[in-house]
Amino acid sequence: KMPLGMGNVISNGFYEAFSSSGGDDIIITLEGCKSYSRQLLKDFLQEIKDQDIVLASRYKSPGSYVNFPLFRKVFSKALNFLLRIKFPLPGVSDYTIFLRAYRMSVVKEAFKYFGCFGFIQSRGFVSNVELLIKLSLFTKRIKEVPFVYDLKKNGLRYRIKTLQTANEYFVLASYLKRIFKKVSRLNKEEN
Repeated sequence: KMPLGMGNVISNGFYEAFSSSGGDDIIITLEGCKSYSRQLLKDFLQEIKDQDIVLASRYKSPGSYVNFPLFRKVFSKALNFLLRIKFPLPGVSDYTIFLRAYRMSVVKEAFKYFGCFGFIQSRGFVSNVELLIKLSLFTKRIKEVPFVYDLKKNGLRYRIKTLQTANEYFVLASYLKRIFKKVSRLNKEEN
């Protein structure tokens, strides 16, 4: 059996959500490890009223990492730093976290533009970054809320294949660069 991969799971989940949605609903993505609190959900619902995307952030004060291995912290900080340079989104410092709230109307716009099969191309963890950056083409109303990520709180240990993940990010950056050029060219032609 071949696993679907994170990208397919996210893409299928979003497609099912807006296929059955009657209005401008909100989609909240959470991690199965239950590393979040009810307060985070309340923060999402409060902030999404004026935004299109709300992200939990380990880098927005007083957010932080707790009980994480040093290598994992360094890898995450370096990766988020590079993503901020390559794809700057105002007010966004945590590109890689899965804890987010999305306004359905923005997701629907992206689905119309990229199509069902082009919505998310990545298979692994990088699909979450791809989603954020693609949706940023359709809205600038993105905000972060602080989040303290405590690895021991949920009792699970994550194993990240560092070289494979780094390669996936490199491929994603190259792909998204082409997408941005295409969108920029289409915008110029429309004007």
